[in-house]
Amino acid sequence: MHPPLRVCVLRGGQPVFEVPLGPAGVRVGRAPDNDLVLTGPDISWGHAEFWAHQGRAYVRDRGSSNGTFVNGWRVRVPLPVSESDEIRLGATTLVQVAGGATAPPEAPRGWLIEDVTAGVLLPPGAGHPQVLPPDPQGIVQLASGDRVAAGELFSVGDRTFRVVPEANQPVDTAGAAGETWPYRLSVSLDGPTGPEATLSHRGGPGRCQIRAENRAVLLYVLARQAVEDRRRGLPADRAGWCDDDDVVTGIWGREGATMDVNGLHVLLHRVRREVEKAGFDPAFLEKRNRGLRVALLDVSVD
Repeated sequence: MHPPLRVCVLRGGQPVFEVPLGPAGVRVGRAPDNDLVLTGPDISWGHAEFWAHQGRAYVRDRGSSNGTFVNGWRVRVPLPVSESDEIRLGATTLVQVAGGATAPPEAPRGWLIEDVTAGVLLPPGAGHPQVLPPDPQGIVQLASGDRVAAGELFSVGDRTFRVVPEANQPVDTAGAAGETWPYRLSVSLDGPTGPEATLSHRGGPGRCQIRAENRAVLLYVLARQAVEDRRRGLPADRAGWCDDDDVVTGIWGREGATMDVNGLHVLLHRVRREVEKAGFDPAFLEKRNRGLRVALLDVSVD
């Protein structure tokens, strides 16, 4: 049995006080009605909030004056955190999320058809009338008689599909491993009118400015993960991947836990269509089963 998740206050790198972390969350700040009251001069009345969902811990800033930071990054959208992350409130107060454990990968419960062109997952039999439902091994038979193994891309008409396991497993669905696109992505949550993202050709003309809030925040979450993983030295084929649940939380906050995951697929499809209309190949937004990333040469986060 693994210990439950808890939020610990650190002094000299060692925990000196802790509170349990559950779905109801832990509110941190100077106000006496917070679940964890801190009295430091750089702590706001309502500073930050931690909560747990499906065994994972998340943190968001509550509009504090001096900020909440994870590994040196200022928290601007809800972020997943683990025991290895350095979490700083204001200038000096360090806290840590401890306990819990990552669940082992689960075996596939079944198979889904992924429409790679649209970026959505479909139940067996709903992908295309010329595609028969996958068998128990994930092999799909086309109306032409051809058989395609799970994970292999195949085309029907002008659409591209792939069979993926229903469980949360890393099956790539776009781009070759380690492939990066020659685009530059710059994202900010503090643009003149709110969140914005700018995509441009690296060393060439053309640009696409995305100002729709949820679309820009989606790119912000993915860009931040890409920059963080590169800073940590992860290889190109592993860098930048975000779990769907973490992306949903980053965009919609705690309310995202009750949303149908199809909302994320629709949002991804809209971003892909917008960048494609501007002359960019939308394949740089890579989708795998329960994961997303941007595969780009240049990514910056403001």
